Amino acid sequence: MYALPWGPRTGGGFLNRLLLNTLFVQTQGAYLRLEGDTVRVEVEGAVRLQVPLHHLGGLVLFGNVLVSPFLLARCAEDGRLKTCTYSPRA
Repeated sequence: MYALPWGPRTGGGFLNRLLLNTLFVQTQGAYLRLEGDTVRVEVEGAVRLQVPLHHLGGLVLFGNVLVSPFLLARCAEDGRLKTCTYSPRA
């Protein structure tokens, strides 16, 4: 088991965190998109993180985090990448 902090601290936690092959994204306004075989996390147009897709087993998104349709389609095609979203009210 390992946990790697990515990027600067924002608010009360890390921008992104990879834990047990799951990428947790809690930065509001972040946009996840597919670029080649990598997941790219952009915040306000700047690339904050790029992770090879084969390293990930899941995505957990908190709040206002957007995912491109191409990334969602690729996750569905692969059948191995699970995606969970949590809204502030749920």
